[in-house]
Amino acid sequence: MTAIVILGFLAVFGLIFLLISKKVPNWVKGTVLLLVGIGVNILVIPVSLFIGVMATDAPGSGVREFIIGILFIQAIPLLFLIGCIVFFIAMLRKPKEKGESL
Repeated sequence: MTAIVILGFLAVFGLIFLLISKKVPNWVKGTVLLLVGIGVNILVIPVSLFIGVMATDAPGSGVREFIIGILFIQAIPLLFLIGCIVFFIAMLRKPKEKGESL
C-alpha cells in the first residue's frame, strides 16, 4: 500500500512538472491536468474509504452513512476532477492555429 501511494505521488508531481514546463503544447497541458485530477482522486480514495467505514461503526448506521462518509472526503477531489474534465474539453474544442497539430 505504501509503495502505491509513493508511486502515486511521484506520478502526480511528475505530471505537475510537465504542466509547468514551457516547451509542451497546450493540448498536452490539458491532458496532463486531467491526469493530475485523476491521480489526486485516486490518492484520496483510501482515506475516503476509511472514513466511510468509520462512519458505519455505530450499530444504527448503514449504507447511507457509508456513502456520506466517502462523499465528505471525496467532495473537493471530485470537484477538482470535474473542473479538469471541463478544462480538457474546452482545450479540445479550442480552434487550432495554423502551425499547431494534434
